[in-house]
Amino acid sequence: MKKHTNSYQKVFGATLAVAVATGTIAVAAPVYTQADEVKIPTFSDVKNIESHHFYDSVRSLASRGIVKGFADGTFKPNQSVTRGQIASVLAQTLGLDTKNVKNPGFKDVKVTDPHYGAIAALVEAGIVKGYNDKTFKPGGSLTRAHIAKMISIGFNLEEVKLTDSPFKDVKAEHWFADYVQALITNEITTGTTPTTFEPNAFVTRGQMASLIVRSESASHVDQTDPIVKSTAKLVSVANESVKLSTGTYALSTDMKKVLNASNSAALLGAVLEYTAKDGVIIEIASIELIADGNEINNVVLDGQGSKFAGTVRVNGDYVLLKNIAIAGDLEIGKEVENSFKASEMTVLGKASLTDNPSINRVGKVFSTASVEKKEPSVVFTNSIIQSVELSKGKKIIIEVKGNSTVQGLNLLSNVHLKADKGIALPKVTVEKGATNVTLDASVVNLLVNTPNALSIDGTAAIKNVIVESKTDLKLLTIGEIEKVIVKLKGTTITLGARTKVGSFDLPEGITLKDVIVNINEFNSGGTTNSGNTGSDKDPSPNPNPNPPIGGGEKTFNLSLMHVNDIHANTDKAPKLVTAVKEVRTVKPDALLLNAGDVFSGTLYFNEFLGQADLEFMNLMKVDAMTFGNHEFDLGSSAEGHQALVDFIKAADFPFVSANVDFSKDDKFTGLFNTKISTTPESSNIYTGIVKVINGEKVGIFGLTTAETVDIASPGKVTFSNYIEDAKRMVKEFEAMGVNKIVALTHIGFDDNAAMDNDQELAANVAGIDVIVGGHSHTQLDKPVVIDKDKNGNTKDKTIIVQAYQYSDYLGTLDVEFDKNGVVIGHAGKLIKTADKAEDAEAVKLLKPYKDQIAAVNEKEIGVTLDKALVSPRTSDKGYVPGTSVRASETILGNLITDGMLAKAQGYVKDKKVIMAFQNGGGIRAGIGAGPITVGEVITVLPFGNTLATMDLTGSELKAAFEISFKEYPKESGGFLHIAGAIVKFDSSKPDGQRVVSIAYKNEDDTYTEIEDAKTYTIATNAFTAKGGDGYDVLKKAYEEGRVTDLGLSDWENLREHLVSLGNKIPTEIEGRIIDVAGTVEEPGTELPGGDIASEDFSGTVNAPKVYKGDVKVTITDLASLKHAVVKGNLILTGTPTGDVSFANITVEGNLDVSRLDGKNFDFDGITVDGETIL
Repeated sequence: MKKHTNSYQKVFGATLAVAVATGTIAVAAPVYTQADEVKIPTFSDVKNIESHHFYDSVRSLASRGIVKGFADGTFKPNQSVTRGQIASVLAQTLGLDTKNVKNPGFKDVKVTDPHYGAIAALVEAGIVKGYNDKTFKPGGSLTRAHIAKMISIGFNLEEVKLTDSPFKDVKAEHWFADYVQALITNEITTGTTPTTFEPNAFVTRGQMASLIVRSESASHVDQTDPIVKSTAKLVSVANESVKLSTGTYALSTDMKKVLNASNSAALLGAVLEYTAKDGVIIEIASIELIADGNEINNVVLDGQGSKFAGTVRVNGDYVLLKNIAIAGDLEIGKEVENSFKASEMTVLGKASLTDNPSINRVGKVFSTASVEKKEPSVVFTNSIIQSVELSKGKKIIIEVKGNSTVQGLNLLSNVHLKADKGIALPKVTVEKGATNVTLDASVVNLLVNTPNALSIDGTAAIKNVIVESKTDLKLLTIGEIEKVIVKLKGTTITLGARTKVGSFDLPEGITLKDVIVNINEFNSGGTTNSGNTGSDKDPSPNPNPNPPIGGGEKTFNLSLMHVNDIHANTDKAPKLVTAVKEVRTVKPDALLLNAGDVFSGTLYFNEFLGQADLEFMNLMKVDAMTFGNHEFDLGSSAEGHQALVDFIKAADFPFVSANVDFSKDDKFTGLFNTKISTTPESSNIYTGIVKVINGEKVGIFGLTTAETVDIASPGKVTFSNYIEDAKRMVKEFEAMGVNKIVALTHIGFDDNAAMDNDQELAANVAGIDVIVGGHSHTQLDKPVVIDKDKNGNTKDKTIIVQAYQYSDYLGTLDVEFDKNGVVIGHAGKLIKTADKAEDAEAVKLLKPYKDQIAAVNEKEIGVTLDKALVSPRTSDKGYVPGTSVRASETILGNLITDGMLAKAQGYVKDKKVIMAFQNGGGIRAGIGAGPITVGEVITVLPFGNTLATMDLTGSELKAAFEISFKEYPKESGGFLHIAGAIVKFDSSKPDGQRVVSIAYKNEDDTYTEIEDAKTYTIATNAFTAKGGDGYDVLKKAYEEGRVTDLGLSDWENLREHLVSLGNKIPTEIEGRIIDVAGTVEEPGTELPGGDIASEDFSGTVNAPKVYKGDVKVTITDLASLKHAVVKGNLILTGTPTGDVSFANITVEGNLDVSRLDGKNFDFDGITVDGETIL
């Protein structure tokens, strides 16, 4: 027997000595990992049920920030963990120094790799060694045998010789035997079953958590060191005591209301200045909260109505304080990068918002990506605050909600201040340091006391604006201002186009013309002032009651060009360039807008990943682009969104995107901005931009369909509500004095209204003048006008345009606005680019790309088609109803899935792959008659998907095909083409009840109906297997580890299958997908009723048995009854020994199950015309 010793043993022992498992935190942890980042452990697939043995362990590690979940709110406990990931987790748990490390020299571990520090630390500690070829294989999976060794050494477990192992797969002669015995001895493992350890199985995320946390408990040491007065970190908390880094203390009654187990997530790592007497904490002078929550789950400190005598410092993100009175100050520091909230809170001291860093908080274990975040927000709800002082380096949002009161706000930096209707802020002071303040609040007295140039905008209603310093003030609010009081000469004020001022009080001898810079834009004309009101010489006491923008009755004309859904049809670019240049010759100020989906569709994209198209976009001088769903196609690839990032960085124009959040994907670091820009730069993403045309401001913002989550691979990129974001953008533009607003959208003209489309946008959001759209590939030869809101009431006009697809047209639109920015006229058309000559400059630019594509395009695969393989869409010219690739069986869809099935069956030897399916949205083109080239095959399947197999139950397969037929007869990208099976559905039935039968083909060409409870292996593409196109039932299987990606390219599979067929390509569809609506199938010859042996009762999907008269069946030893019609009563008897399923049985009389014993049965597969007798 021996015990492992390591160079870090003394440090680790000390950290364990101050760890304890109490309250809601299940297991002890080193104090410095708990204090770094705390996440509330709420994962949808980790539940407090018996089968989730890892529940407490995952919560423990997640609470300390040692492990994280995924963007979809899951933990994926059954997914394998990599060697690099487990190195990071183990190093953090052990508290190893991962910064000051020696390079272990592994060829496949760079110093810039995320797991480098952890791997190096583990090597230095003697816990891991790597492979003989000087690699570590950080991306490889880790076996259970290897983790047994790492844990035994890492946690200094006593290594015991294997004597009487309960595991039949662990023998004494195995190299890992003693390590496994150490786990058994310390009650760290119970095996995968009572008799198996499965040493060669890969470690899952759930198993890792259980093993790590149990090992912590096995190594636990306790110590106490009572201190009378000190500063210490909080390690853990229970309802009666608290464990600090200086010892364990009991709590006084008042302290228990704040320091208790229910607040443990918020308190972890907190730093307390405290006084203790006789082992009891009796006073806390200050507490600093440094634990982080997240956007969905804030960490909560509930004071339960108590009064906290000291100061509270918050340096954790996403923190909520509630039901607490703070007698001292509230300090909100630098680490609050996103959100702080307070509810039912009173602060008797001062609330300060600063960039003061935490002196106690070190770097996060898993730091968030260094990206530009949204403006941080501080929200006070139903709270009482004496004073707030703001001094930060970036603009933040402060919201005052409910019945809150804030007596005074001192603003030394930029802010967006909001207050609920009914709340009046008595005093707001703007001081030196602030340059831009947005007020969406009612303010009694707004004091301006800064020498800085200052801009104030928003919807504020203000009683008095008091300008105390000589300054240059832009007053751009659109609410009413009763009075502006100017104290000093030399002050200048610029009024916004919609700013309303009741009166002015100016210094003696000063007139409005001396103060108001843009006085000539308004209708008043005062020239002198008495020093009191500024109104005695003015025709109107309000110099700007409702002024026109720019004065007079002048109208403004806006000219636009637009394209959408180009999909890498780069060959057409030279003609599109000609069309753009011709328009610009006549209308040099016309803006060129791109509504997205430049990516995917042809070899040009496969080869150049958008860079070829970008050359022409830069040449045409695009003014702005929004993102289409296909811009996010590569998110799940090995490189992630690198191609999109490269596209953005090389663009000579800005991008607009108001409802897409890039912040969780670090590839977009530094590229996106969460505000409107009046000076937009190329290669940047903005929520919106302002373009100035002939002195008039035009606002442009972007929207992308939320369907992108289902129909592309956005990864960490997320999408928010398009209606709410559009309303926000209009409000922000109007606050800036912009009243001509263009929405550049990729949500579809008449696409799924339940999700998003342009017509819904126009009807639901006031203030949008023009919508330039894409996504639905709609050919709007003339602009569409929406002049009714969602309730049918008349509204200002919104003009919608869209220019079909593939650069076939250049859209043009001219819009006339009146002085108030209201559309009063328009004219638009589509210019057919095929009629244009090719631009010489563009032809020259295209040539090197075209030459490279030609080499790939023209290589023949050795198969010749006598008849084209078409892939019809309803938007095609001359479309034949009932043939769409997204709603019907096609020969090409059959060929693709046949190839998938053959390939999967050839690769998977231990399972029977019964069928394959392919989403119709992934089939992007047909193949013309004649020799087939590589380029044509790739164009059919351009997304680079791989072949995957997955294990699904019969009920899950049915659920999947219900989704496939949900939109039928409308097109759906999720419509499934199939091989190896026949699927019948009834389109006359409601959604979710359309699948009639699914039967897979046997080797003897017969068919077997699937059974709900059985598990089957099928093949599909990786996109669909991961839940693409809204297949949540498949997504669940993927997350549960029931998917195997074979890594075989889809277009290569199709090419190989075509080659295998030679010139024997089918010319007709086979009837694999059958709509039985309105048809009556002849069931077959009638059989006599009576007592029928259970094994003889069932028919087949194509030949169900028909019984005339009453039938009695004993089902004691039967697994299923199916495919039968009983023209009488059906009597079921017996005591089944196992599960019994029923499918496709019709009983025209009664169903009598009163003599059927046993557990509950599911009779959903039996249709009964009469009664069911129980």
